[in-house]
Amino acid sequence: MREPPELPAQNRPDGRGNGARPGPLDPDRMNGKERNGWNATLSEGRWAKLSARAVVDRGLTAIHLRVLAYLGTHADRLGVAWPSQETIATALGINRATVCRAIKRLRDLGYLHRYRRRTPRGHFRNVYQLLYPAYVPLLTNGATPKM
Repeated sequence: MREPPELPAQNRPDGRGNGARPGPLDPDRMNGKERNGWNATLSEGRWAKLSARAVVDRGLTAIHLRVLAYLGTHADRLGVAWPSQETIATALGINRATVCRAIKRLRDLGYLHRYRRRTPRGHFRNVYQLLYPAYVPLLTNGATPKM
């Protein structure tokens, strides 16, 4: 990530002229607003808990891992997330059909469970429960373990 440009002293969040950069809780960073050409978004402060098994699973592609990581960044403490497939596709720069296939593969391999919840307006929303299956280390000869 590129460094933000130097701000004039009167525009610095702390008001001092000592070259301080915006802090992690600066309102402009949290709101994802652009400040002098530097675009900082809320996603910079997010992180995801991924299954160690998913990281070494050779049955998963990079797309599968990206979808799983995206769900992880939007999951609550219990591992529940509910972004729409269109939101996931837009954020990752992939097709919605690709997201659907990735979610199906992740479900088949036991990395997440999907269920549908009715909204107050009567529509249905996909809700994803991240699962953290037991880690199985790779065999010493490089073969993929049975999962």
